[in-house]
Amino acid sequence: MARSYLSQIPCWVFIPWISQVIHLLGHPESPLLDTMAPVFLEISSRYPQAIAYPFSVTVDNIYRNSLQTNQSQQHANFPAGLVRSMAINLDRHFPQRYHFIWAINNMTHP
Repeated sequence: MARSYLSQIPCWVFIPWISQVIHLLGHPESPLLDTMAPVFLEISSRYPQAIAYPFSVTVDNIYRNSLQTNQSQQHANFPAGLVRSMAINLDRHFPQRYHFIWAINNMTHP
């Protein structure tokens, strides 16, 4: 039901909250992940600059946490298909994203 409503809302409406909702990738048991998956895919295709950094940070943290705590169950439930599709969209539409992320990671405040 929520998915039909979401399909009527332009994906750019969710961009201000992308940092708050992208954490759903680390919670595959959440029913909201299935609802938000099409939005994540559309944003990664249409507005890759808006999702590149939060996506990379979230995916890195999920992998790092699952390796440190040996949570094979969490790693097995990881939405790999969704993450792979988002990464492909980002690579296709924002090929310089690794340079962008490197620059953000090296940025300091004066």
